[in-house]
Amino acid sequence: MYISELPKYRFVVQLSGKRRLEVENAGVWQSTPKTQFVVIGFSSRSSDGEQFDEAQALESLETCLSRSTDQLEENESSRVACTAKLQADERFETLAVSAEASTIAFRLTCPTSTLDETMLRHHHHVDMNELTKRLVREVNASGGGSLLLYVSNLSLDDTEGDQVYAVASIVGPASVLSMWSELDSRAETIIQEVKKKLANCLCGF
Repeated sequence: MYISELPKYRFVVQLSGKRRLEVENAGVWQSTPKTQFVVIGFSSRSSDGEQFDEAQALESLETCLSRSTDQLEENESSRVACTAKLQADERFETLAVSAEASTIAFRLTCPTSTLDETMLRHHHHVDMNELTKRLVREVNASGGGSLLLYVSNLSLDDTEGDQVYAVASIVGPASVLSMWSELDSRAETIIQEVKKKLANCLCGF
């Protein structure tokens, strides 16, 4: 899948019948960027109740891609609310958002530890990159229609290009606000596991 806000990366998105999403970053494009739509599990011999309605699916995709004037006017308030929600939460580190942005990038942090990420990874085997990816996968798999992506090389301060960020929409029906309940609960579970691991560690760091 080609995402216009993240044109460098190729994403593979799988959606099950239970609306569970699985999204993986397949790296940078090695060919001309494009979006392919593949349906698995249907055939011409399927019963009427199981046949895939291509026309209806394409119409739904067109609806998702279009934006009405009313929706565009609502974008600014949604952008502000989503950004404020993440920036006010100490569990997340967010990147700056432009006035025209439709997405926001953020990553999990460990608010109770004074150690930087390198020390956490080296001494406690706590990798915030992997935990951010875990957050993305668990939120997407919740079945609530949430969609998060993950990418690296977004922050100008990340000179080594190894920090992983989750990316979410801040406009439209599937934004940070609509997925907040799932995002909040999944992040809290992960952070509590990290806190417990650090509290039980006897290494002195």
